[in-house]
Order: sequence, then C-alpha cells, then structure tokens
Amino acid sequence: MNGQASAHVTGMSQHPVDHEFDEPREIVRIYLKAVKRGELVVFDQTLDASMLTPVRVEYVYELNNALPRVKVCAEFKQPMSVPGQTDCKARGVNAVLDDAGSIVEVEIHVWAE
Repeated sequence: MNGQASAHVTGMSQHPVDHEFDEPREIVRIYLKAVKRGELVVFDQTLDASMLTPVRVEYVYELNNALPRVKVCAEFKQPMSVPGQTDCKARGVNAVLDDAGSIVEVEIHVWAE
C-alpha cells in the first residue's frame, strides 16, 4: 500500500447539474431582489450581490410549525473582517426570507484564522 486512498460516490457531482426542480433557483432570485433592496446588512454594512455566491437553499421545519422557514446560504467572495476581532473572518451568511420575500433574519459564519 502506498498510503493513498480514493473513492467514487455515484450520483454526486462537483459541478452544477441542470434539472427540472427550479424552486431553489427561484428562491435565490427572490433573495437577490431583497439584497438589491438593501435588506442584507452585516456589521452595519449593506451588502450587494457582487459580494456573494449563493450556494444553498434550506427549508427548515420547526417541530411546532407545518410551514418551513426558507433560508438562503451564501459565501462571501472575499472574507470580511469582524469588528473588534483580529484572528477571525466572516466567510458566509445565511438569510431567512419571509412569505413576502423580505430578509427577516441573518446569520454570519465566522471562522478562526
């Protein structure tokens, strides 16, 4: 043995896949409209779409509610400094959308450097 391992996972692609399920793409379009309206604010800075790469749409079901919260997860194209911190960077942001397509909650992903 040479200490190397390899694996192949069927059904998984590292590249975007075309498919008929377009609802997540529509959610991202709605999210980007909210971003364009100035609704995505991080560390008192209003972000624009050029700073973001949307990567995932999540439907989060609370056990006491039949309707999911819709969350768009995005990575920052350039990590952001965290005010008052020197040893970490914000690398991503999640935004929860309401039924009207407005951003009502924001979560920041901060990683240690």
